[in-house]
Amino acid sequence: ADVRVDRGELADVANPVIACDDQHVWMAWEDDRDGDLKNHQIYVARSADIGQSFSAEWVVDADIDGESMSLGPQIAVDAERVHVAWFDNRNGAFDIFTVTSVDAGQSFSEPLRLGVDLPGGAYSAWPSIDADNGTVAVVWEDSRNGRSDIYGACSDDGGATFDAEARLDTADFPGLSHSFGPRVAVDAGSLHAVWQDEASGAGDDIYTAYGGCDGWMPAVRVNTSRPGFFESSTPVIAAAGTSAHIAWADGRNGNLDIYYRTVVAGLPTGADIRLDVGDLAGFSHSLNPALTYDADSNALAVAWRDDRADTDGDGYADLFYNYMGPARPFGPTDLRIDVMADGESFKNDLQIALSGPDLLAAWSDGRNGTADVYFHRVTP
Repeated sequence: ADVRVDRGELADVANPVIACDDQHVWMAWEDDRDGDLKNHQIYVARSADIGQSFSAEWVVDADIDGESMSLGPQIAVDAERVHVAWFDNRNGAFDIFTVTSVDAGQSFSEPLRLGVDLPGGAYSAWPSIDADNGTVAVVWEDSRNGRSDIYGACSDDGGATFDAEARLDTADFPGLSHSFGPRVAVDAGSLHAVWQDEASGAGDDIYTAYGGCDGWMPAVRVNTSRPGFFESSTPVIAAAGTSAHIAWADGRNGNLDIYYRTVVAGLPTGADIRLDVGDLAGFSHSLNPALTYDADSNALAVAWRDDRADTDGDGYADLFYNYMGPARPFGPTDLRIDVMADGESFKNDLQIALSGPDLLAAWSDGRNGTADVYFHRVTP
């Protein structure tokens, strides 16, 4: 049966995120139950029985009266440590905050603000957080220099303290052009960040930076199309030691296609590969990629929302994926995830994971009128 996680009365919730290990499930979300201003706070709940039931919630942003707005929670798990990042405006403009639990989410530290600029002095938002073996990395958008830059901070003591942040979007001068949508991945002490960037012109490119807690290398452009001319967006990333897997939506062929490239120690290798190969390049929009990597099997899947069957322009999409396994390159055609007739409903919010030999997918689906949540398991 469905399990209700939040227990607030007459409250609206938003933006739930989930993380798990072999024993626990954690969820974080925005919740406006506190105070009369209907500001959102960050709540966390924990399950010790693989999601069959959840604990009472904690407010982790230390604002029990709802006096400020807290948004955009992200969560990462590293053994017994649970890390949550978000942005809130307690100091004026939005700042980035983190909390850490060292007891598997039974209690959390006081919020720690990231950034050495004046608290509340500039808009900082949309953090991404990841952790592995005591190393924690957070990246975010930050407008202290004018237009938004990408900043990153690293902790090598399990989130107790963070090094001074570094600006990652070094392809141009600080605050000169917009950089946004950062994602971070951590594995074996290696940090990998990716974002979209207007450094080369009006069209966005995909940039990546590589580093560790001792510093970051200069940013490098990932897509090989003409710089700053086409629209490349919504990158996603997974780490495998010093290597990273990156996928994104790319407009070099007209409409958006899904592309993939490998980065090793911060340097892109080989050509970028188009994955939505079931139709002609640029024939239709392929959007919002999701990526998952399984280190045990060295398998990688990229999935996306695809409009190739939406001939009437109704916004109806289907879900496709491409898969790369051990000694097996990406397939010569893409494959469907959902089993509906082509172009029969809208499908959004796709999330995927690999479990053993299977690809798991969940999404919101309008086939019944209003949106429902659907799940499908496929063997690649």
